[in-house]
Amino acid sequence: MSLPNTFIVGVQKAGTTSLYDWMAQHPDILGPEVMKDFHFFTKDEHYSKGVNWLGRYYDDYKGEKIVMEGGVNYIFSEVAPKRFYDYNPDQKFILVLRDPVKRAFSAFNYFAKMGVEERTFQEAIADEKKGIYQEWNEKIYFSYLEHGLYHKQLQNYLKYFQLSQFKILFFEDLLTDKEGIVREVYQFLKIDETYIPEFSTKNTTGKARFRSMNKFMNTHNPVKETIKKILPIHKLLSDKHKLLISNYVLATNTTKSEKNTIPKEISDFGKTYFAKDIAMLEKLVDFDFKTKWTYST
Repeated sequence: MSLPNTFIVGVQKAGTTSLYDWMAQHPDILGPEVMKDFHFFTKDEHYSKGVNWLGRYYDDYKGEKIVMEGGVNYIFSEVAPKRFYDYNPDQKFILVLRDPVKRAFSAFNYFAKMGVEERTFQEAIADEKKGIYQEWNEKIYFSYLEHGLYHKQLQNYLKYFQLSQFKILFFEDLLTDKEGIVREVYQFLKIDETYIPEFSTKNTTGKARFRSMNKFMNTHNPVKETIKKILPIHKLLSDKHKLLISNYVLATNTTKSEKNTIPKEISDFGKTYFAKDIAMLEKLVDFDFKTKWTYST
């Protein structure tokens, strides 16, 4: 048994599930599938059980140099940085960024597919601008704009960690240069750079064949709770088997999405909304983001 020393910390809808899968194939990396978006450091019900409890998910450890966990909401969390520091101040982080306007629209479409989002994109953005979301469980789903304030989020981590402990990647590069990206990650982690994984794509947004099925699985409802009481099969399944079943159902119920266009008024608003944060991020990491993000639809 071992404990994780490397974390993919986000962001939402930026290819982190695929990247985690590619990395986990490397012989020097242990990355159990169930530990992607496990969110040990943000879920109080997990964190309160302690690191020894976390370690039981890594009982397949065979001396790998890198032991990995990932969570798309880690970078967004205000409590995670201090918890990470208390856990291990020397660990490494991998952060994948995406054009924040396109990220927001992709997240909206994903949660609509999952059955937890019922509004139009314009309505969702209008509600967020009113500041109606205060609870963590609301923010991780519906703060489409706030999730794109990358400078603000990274600064929360830099209160405890050095920028050199982060490998910052781009979703746009994951699409066009997969081998180059994994090679950069291997260099950052100081492991064999020659290994090439099988590049499959995981957790695509797509569209739901039967949206009602996803809504039933991903929201609380009295019918589901009654079924659990009558047939408590979920108590007999391990977390790994629950994940495998959930992923299979989701993949089977997903079709390739037709191209959706970001409403122009939202795209224009987004350019203004994110401008200050991106400008500060450019100074912080010394990179011109205009070379990556054009905000085109």
